[in-house]
Amino acid sequence: MSADEIPKDAARQFSANMIAKGYKPAALHAYRDANGVPVFYRIRLKHPETDEKWIRPMHHDGRAFVIGEPPAPPTGKPLYRLPELLADAGPVYVVEGEACADALAALGMIATTSGSAASADAADWLPLRGRDVVIWRDNDKAGERYARAATAKLREIAVTLATVQEAHKLLAERVESIRAKGAQELSDFKLEVAKNYATNIAIQAVEERIVVAIDKLGDRLDKIFVTAAQERRGS
Repeated sequence: MSADEIPKDAARQFSANMIAKGYKPAALHAYRDANGVPVFYRIRLKHPETDEKWIRPMHHDGRAFVIGEPPAPPTGKPLYRLPELLADAGPVYVVEGEACADALAALGMIATTSGSAASADAADWLPLRGRDVVIWRDNDKAGERYARAATAKLREIAVTLATVQEAHKLLAERVESIRAKGAQELSDFKLEVAKNYATNIAIQAVEERIVVAIDKLGDRLDKIFVTAAQERRGS
């Protein structure tokens, strides 16, 4: 393969035999360094009838694209979506696999992965130093192993570290706290208004608007996780 070949063409040539067997191109995931320069790619195919996946890495060795990953730097392989990760200081969701990271990113969340279930030990996790991290693992044995390995790497460098199950619980508690606080403030407000001889109709109208606003806040927060979970199952 020539040096001026573009990644998609190289990926299609490498996967031609599998495409001939009925597999369909699903994605070409680029792992980039902090400056956005591609380090290597992962070719992803999926069979439309069996749902079987075919995933292979490839990189450019200076002369042409070849199958495999380049030698990893001493600090480890770059995390997926590294430039996007560095550009936003918000909470980071660590998932298993690029498709899941892309699905969460499409929802406006900061997401990354080290790759497959066995990839955590070889990755460079230092870009997550000082960050709030949520690990959203696959719901299987491999997902459990990945979560344990990622947790071991992140425990000493992340400011906060939780699983998505823990984060969802905290979110639900936060929503209930907001609603409870709003209910108390509403009660105090009604008392204050009553002191100023406002009519019952005026009090009721304000009450309805505040309750609706509080419920909408909770619904929006809950919807983020419901939609993300649906996207994740679909991947």
